[in-house]
Amino acid sequence: MWLMIVAASLFGYSSPDTDLYKNNDTVVMLESVEIRPEKHQIFSGSVKRQSIDHNILNSSFDSDFATVLGTYSPVSIKSYGPGVLSTTSLRGGSSSHTAFVWNGFNLQSPMHAQNDLSLIPVAFTDEIQIQYGGGSAIWGTGAVGGAVLMNNKPDFSSGQQASYHGSASTIGDYHNSIMTKWSDGIFATSLRLFHHNAKNEYRYINTRLPDNPVEKQKHANLEGWGILQETYFKPNNKNIFSVKAWFQQYHRNIPPTLFQNEAQAEQKDDFLRVAAKWQGLFDNTRVDVKTGYFDDYIHYNDYMFTNSKSRSQMQSSEAEVRNYSIKQNIISLGFKHQYLQADVDDYLSKPSEHRYILMASWRWQNKTESLITSLNLRQKFAEEYDVEPTPGIGITYKPYGNIAINANIAKNYRLPTLNDRYWSPGGNPDLMPESGWSQDINFELSDLKLYDETENINTYFGLNHLSVSFYHRKMTNWISWVPGSSGLWSPENILEVRSYGTEANKTLSYNMENITVKTTMFYSWTKSVYEKTGRETDASIGKQLTYIPEHQAGINAKLSVGDYTFFYNHKLTGKRYTTADNSRWLEPYQLADIKIAYYLKTANMKTSFFITAHNIWNRQYEIMQSRPMPLRYFKAGLRIDYK
Repeated sequence: MWLMIVAASLFGYSSPDTDLYKNNDTVVMLESVEIRPEKHQIFSGSVKRQSIDHNILNSSFDSDFATVLGTYSPVSIKSYGPGVLSTTSLRGGSSSHTAFVWNGFNLQSPMHAQNDLSLIPVAFTDEIQIQYGGGSAIWGTGAVGGAVLMNNKPDFSSGQQASYHGSASTIGDYHNSIMTKWSDGIFATSLRLFHHNAKNEYRYINTRLPDNPVEKQKHANLEGWGILQETYFKPNNKNIFSVKAWFQQYHRNIPPTLFQNEAQAEQKDDFLRVAAKWQGLFDNTRVDVKTGYFDDYIHYNDYMFTNSKSRSQMQSSEAEVRNYSIKQNIISLGFKHQYLQADVDDYLSKPSEHRYILMASWRWQNKTESLITSLNLRQKFAEEYDVEPTPGIGITYKPYGNIAINANIAKNYRLPTLNDRYWSPGGNPDLMPESGWSQDINFELSDLKLYDETENINTYFGLNHLSVSFYHRKMTNWISWVPGSSGLWSPENILEVRSYGTEANKTLSYNMENITVKTTMFYSWTKSVYEKTGRETDASIGKQLTYIPEHQAGINAKLSVGDYTFFYNHKLTGKRYTTADNSRWLEPYQLADIKIAYYLKTANMKTSFFITAHNIWNRQYEIMQSRPMPLRYFKAGLRIDYK
């Protein structure tokens, strides 16, 4: 079966009725399928949501999620260097407070509740969205600061499509990927492959040595590859079936810190993700049934103290019934079951557990759609501990067509990880879930023309989008690993953390004849402080959490003139504290990249060539303490699209 699917993806499929290589005067009219918005788009439409522009994704085919999010959004990326662990922080949360959602499945690891976004290739997605603010009522455990959504979409346009992407850099980073799609309007399939090989021999300034010499990174090479197969079947305009399978494998060497003369640590990361879904439409009712299996394997070895293997498996099944029969109302009821298990060298047993979730959502809008309200309720039943009902309420008010005010109140939670509960020595099976409430309000202005009408209809200057947000969140029972009386570190529910701040972004564009200019600017101010730590005299009370910058700002500019496009990206990251009492910190830094691309088009083919200068101002900086980042380096590549 899989060989047939792969063959169809690579070479297309022909039959006596649909031969792609023959002229056929018969026109076959296919019924269109009604694809209504997904659940989170309907019932959490009032939350702030940012979509990474499709053109950015096309020009970032050789990048990973961490690079794209860190460049084009105010998301704080905690990176240990190119090809090494990269996690996110949203609105002052920890790396375990961001849900990573693949086509509706929350893929936070049950072992450590993190996702390494340096391993996720942009070439494997059709859409990246960032959902800001508490989302536990929709996505469940861990969606405290927000969620990163990775979506793949069906393409039923008839014909064959193929593309190749390749790039190479001066630090020895080589990336190749191919994608092919085929559809006859009823059956659609796609295949994506990538191979990544990198030496990562980049230059950096060693600030821990006298005279700050320039050195070259060592023991940072990696090699990885992956495959993503998607298959969609649309027998009529009422049903869609889909199957997706994603396998990936990486082998990485972990580079030394600035305090180490050499390193031997290495890590292997393998995972398999398989998902199947059916969407059915029956008059005013939509039914979604989906199931997925997710297998993650990590082998870490430093050849001195640690040689650890860990594997987690999760099976998740969900059914949702959505009804549109009551005018101006949408009602949804759902049930979800999860089974997870882990086999970790550092556990004394092989834990496994079942989790059951009941979900209900309601949305109402007035006749003019100027007022929209939504209510989400989630009740999770987990073994060993109780989880309180998790509600979320949202309101959207549109006084004018291009102005919107969005407000949200939500309860959020994060379940203790398996590492927190079962690690030996130190695991604490008596931990309680982290929990708290969040509130936010967002003001939006969109599609505003900033010039007087003229006779030249090809000229446009306008404000595409302006957004200003304010948020607040307090979390209790925050889990922290602390030393006990015997000196053994163990997790405890001892912290209370308050986070609040503001975000602002705007996008402007200008078009005239063959010239296009588009700029996006963003700024975020984030306060995330300890309110309780278990010790009344603790010097960290009232201080900013470690590695969370208070200020971030950026600008992304694009200028297109004819067949040439110029990109300039600039981001400022403020001071980050490295100790809980804020007595030590990493200095603020600014980074800038510049890119030039040339596009060549023919009847059925589009080719683009590019060259990029990363860290063009040659800044020395660290994102994580003692983990040096690259000075200036260059990358070049090409992309070929055939249709």
